[in-house]
Amino acid sequence: MLFKYDKVELPKKHGRGGQSKNRFARIREEKRDWYTTKIGEFAIMHFIDSKSSRPNIHGLIIAGCADLKYELGEKLDGRLKEVFIAYVDVQYGGDCGFNEAIEKSQEYLVNVEFMKERKVLANFF
Repeated sequence: MLFKYDKVELPKKHGRGGQSKNRFARIREEKRDWYTTKIGEFAIMHFIDSKSSRPNIHGLIIAGCADLKYELGEKLDGRLKEVFIAYVDVQYGGDCGFNEAIEKSQEYLVNVEFMKERKVLANFF
């Protein structure tokens, strides 16, 4: 089961200065904090078995741009940290970023059946 967001609306840094600068920075940090907390909750909901209270996945790779992926990694549940594999930097968002994350994490996913099937399809085309 894969989980992704198609579009994320987090505020970016801005060029406004003066008295509003600190307020905009605080709002940006609060929204990033809320977003990473929410993703952490979704990860628990989807990747932790409710009956056994154990992860129902064999490995977890976090991909993204900038430092947001590291903030998310810090907020992961301890049970998910046990199966955490690596962070992967990607340049794009959406489907392009998702495919880039799969490509860059191939070394970690060598034994996964999907990667084997993808290689067969690539050779076929």
